[in-house]
Amino acid sequence: MIRYWFFAFFVIILFLKHRRFQKKIIKTKKPIIQILRGILLAIEVSITVFAFTKLGLIQTHSVLAIYPIIILILSRVFLNESITWVYYIAILFGILGVLLILTPDKTIFSYYLGFPICSATVIALYGILTKYVSNHDSAEISLFWTAISGAIFITGVGLLSWKPIGMVDLPFIIVLCLISVFGHYCFIKAIDLKKISVLQPLAYLQFFFASIIGINFFNEQIKAFTIFGGLLILLSSLIVFYLENDLKHNQN
Repeated sequence: MIRYWFFAFFVIILFLKHRRFQKKIIKTKKPIIQILRGILLAIEVSITVFAFTKLGLIQTHSVLAIYPIIILILSRVFLNESITWVYYIAILFGILGVLLILTPDKTIFSYYLGFPICSATVIALYGILTKYVSNHDSAEISLFWTAISGAIFITGVGLLSWKPIGMVDLPFIIVLCLISVFGHYCFIKAIDLKKISVLQPLAYLQFFFASIIGINFFNEQIKAFTIFGGLLILLSSLIVFYLENDLKHNQN
């Protein structure tokens, strides 16, 4: 909730400074979808954070890695995006990497795994809607409506479970707010510039960052299968980078 408050405050201040953009930012061509996007993202964040407390960063992110597969299917169904066979190979490497990461373990069969799976589905829907509105609204408009609608929704949920915040936690909350605003703007801008199916293999890289944080700050363990799976995931991202660079070179 505090993260969204900061997000909304930042966006309002940002656009108030540019008066000539005020009317354009508020006026969206797809208000219902923009509001739905903000609510979906707030729900996804809440589910994922809860999964962190039950499964840990590494386990949660390894399951969340299925969302590019979901979004790939949705992009074909709802956005009619064309996907070449080479991109399917890249996604296949990503799937194999995830399967290696999800080696038999008592945690794997926990019903808590349903939470990151649900979160992956929600963020996939959010990504599809973000790509759809990018054809009608600018990235700035999407950022504004994501912040405002998400803040209003999550406030209604967060106030019901409010607890005092310790002073020791404030610096972490501030850093979280700053990173979330910057990262989310980059996400919207990237989808605005590239086909969503092309960008998705890069999402696997979040597993590496989650693993580094989980191991160094939360004493989580990483297995050999997880390392091999991570290498396959990285390979899928490199394939996409190569294809994109090769395509640009041929066009030039």
